[in-house]
Amino acid sequence: FNFLSALLVHFGLTYSMALRVIFLYPIAFFGPIGSYLLIKNLFKSNLIALIGAFTFQYTTYFMIMSNGHLPLMASYSLFPLIFLLYKLSLERKSLKGLLITGVVSYIASYYEVRGYYLMIPILIGYSIYHLLIISKQKSIRANLKTFILSLTPLFIVLLFNLYWIFGLLATENTPYSNALFNRGLFGEGYMSTTASLAQFHPFWAGDHSTNFITMKVPMRFWLLPLLMILGFWLNRRNKIIVFFAVIAFTGMLLSKQGAEPFGGMYKWLFYHVPGFTAFRESSKFYFYSAIGSSILIAGFLHYILQVKPKKRTFFSFIIILLLIYTIAANAQGEFTGAIGGLAVLRQMPKDYLILKQFIIDQNQFFRLLWLPYYSRWIPDYPNNPRLAVNGLYYSPWNTINPNLPVTVKTLEGERFTDLLEHPESQRLISMSGVKYLVIPLLDTANDDNFFQLFHEPREYYADYAKKYTYLTPVNIATKEVKVYLNDKFKPRIYLTTEPESLEKDILSLPVMHKRITGAEYEISFNEINSPSYLQFSQSYDPNWKFYPEDTNWLEIFYTRPLPISDTLEKNIAGLSTYQIDPTYSGKTIKLYYRPQSYVILGFLISLGFSFTTMTYILFKHSK
Repeated sequence: FNFLSALLVHFGLTYSMALRVIFLYPIAFFGPIGSYLLIKNLFKSNLIALIGAFTFQYTTYFMIMSNGHLPLMASYSLFPLIFLLYKLSLERKSLKGLLITGVVSYIASYYEVRGYYLMIPILIGYSIYHLLIISKQKSIRANLKTFILSLTPLFIVLLFNLYWIFGLLATENTPYSNALFNRGLFGEGYMSTTASLAQFHPFWAGDHSTNFITMKVPMRFWLLPLLMILGFWLNRRNKIIVFFAVIAFTGMLLSKQGAEPFGGMYKWLFYHVPGFTAFRESSKFYFYSAIGSSILIAGFLHYILQVKPKKRTFFSFIIILLLIYTIAANAQGEFTGAIGGLAVLRQMPKDYLILKQFIIDQNQFFRLLWLPYYSRWIPDYPNNPRLAVNGLYYSPWNTINPNLPVTVKTLEGERFTDLLEHPESQRLISMSGVKYLVIPLLDTANDDNFFQLFHEPREYYADYAKKYTYLTPVNIATKEVKVYLNDKFKPRIYLTTEPESLEKDILSLPVMHKRITGAEYEISFNEINSPSYLQFSQSYDPNWKFYPEDTNWLEIFYTRPLPISDTLEKNIAGLSTYQIDPTYSGKTIKLYYRPQSYVILGFLISLGFSFTTMTYILFKHSK
């Protein structure tokens, strides 16, 4: 989304407003509207559809996601519309409808592929359910033909996503290429059966998220499972209700993670079902509970308001009022601003405006190291990536004290400052291209206060930074943000006569190089008198290859990389090192990230299928 946000900023929007346009407004529009249309289609009532839509949109999990993981929430918000389009298309056996469903599904997958991953079982399951239970079509041949047709949206999503699928398949094994799928289980202690049954996220504090502090389930939330059970029982002969009851039950079963009953089920799925390792904690399955509960509760309202209108009782209306109260109580944080995030207008602090301009004006490659963590206001610039001591400490980059016993440094803040205090610390950050150490400000007004997470106040880091004798304070006219210069930082690409080391300073020799894109560099060598080491300040990755200067992206497929590519090693900082000999003296070569060619090829294929699909839809619409 960097391109979209940059484009909107170019046209005059602030970064905060750009994020609202990309995430918040689609979430606020498509979630309620899509669920309203779906429920109205099922129960033919505006009132029921309205209450059901708010039930879906204002679950505690979605409230947290709306101001946390925005891409995932935007993906979830499109599902009611996707399901409605899919349902209508199957009923009408409409290829055009299925193609439109596929296009909307692609948008959901573009926001967050894991969101669409969760939708796939529902869509395929409904297709089978529709054929066998709802339509009761007996012809095996006709069923098979309809089922294959029902897979059209999945094929559209696959074809539209070829640009990154090709790139992923072409990627050789790297320490981070499959990082999303190689993480272990997390968060089991936070989840519980009671919270899952009550549709209550354990971090919800009434109008905001507590960030890893579990809360008790308020009594009002037990109304939701009660209405779900009643909605199912009173409409048990309604086949759609039965289908969504299964979805709701699945959500409850999975969102509790390792809690009993069936405590080992989530772990088994995690290690045996393809793609399930992307869900290292179970909260994302609250999505199933949200869509299932909204339909079941709407079914309950349908029964008491339409099926048995003469049996309406005062008790029924009390239940409806309690439901509205529960929904309104969840939503209050958005209206009061207590929920934070994009629900509150933000203004970039002046200190960060000054720092931003200070970085851009230098027009030079270097990295910024933030202690303990970086502010959201300063993004990753192509020439100036950001690093956080918090992230580096727990990464392979930390070769200084990776196994420091907890009893030695009990608080995370102390561990982070200790990492930069050793004699080897300057060499490690210098070969990593770190020019500046930054101490961020305490920005509580913009929810940018992360110091509390590491158990030390901001003053602790600001005072400790003064002890790093190899760093020099830099006055850039900020009031609170502190900046320190590391004058021995090294460029993105340079030569050394021996491997980098933490034990001694290694002389670096400049190399003429030009950044073409993030996947392509042009390197020109002067005279090389003896075998040397080419240092590339990029995480070790065997997908970077050297080619003759004039090689284009298409020729990458059939051009053999230069021999220097085979000399790749990982240096002490986990960055790339190549051995180069004097035969490269006076030559210009290209350093290219090979999977990028597959991304371009996939993009062209996806573009072709996109054009064909949209042309067909428009042609059918014109008829």
